[in-house]
Amino acid sequence: MDIKAVGVADQNLLAAVIGLGDRNRMTLGFLPHAVFRQAAATGTLLAAMEDGQLAGYALYGLPGDRVRLTHLCVDDGYRGRAVSDKLVEAISARHADRLGIMLKCRNNYGLEKMWTRLGFQMRTEVAGRSEAREMVSAARPQGAPREREEART
Repeated sequence: MDIKAVGVADQNLLAAVIGLGDRNRMTLGFLPHAVFRQAAATGTLLAAMEDGQLAGYALYGLPGDRVRLTHLCVDDGYRGRAVSDKLVEAISARHADRLGIMLKCRNNYGLEKMWTRLGFQMRTEVAGRSEAREMVSAARPQGAPREREEART
């Protein structure tokens, strides 16, 4: 599996990423297509590709000294194949100078185990914009997965 930055010139790939995001809107929430295009222009949109097919994507921002993960989305056909791991590791490697990766996720999605497996530590509950208004913030310190790997050996 290859991880590549999606550029504005990659119109077909960008359209596929937007389509995958739209299909998962119920979980991810609404994100205007212009935000995807802006991320492609700034190099903050990564695609996981397998045999020329989009397996997933990560869209993020770079506020201050951290990375803010906005979307982490894996196509249904590629779930359970460590696509999210590869995307998060690619972000971490590309931005090793940052303190870590932060995110907010609805706490009623049952994704805590996945986030923990990816090296994130749950921080606090915060108000969200949806009816449920319950979100959790999480942070992944730089180097978290490597530290876990070293602990196993």
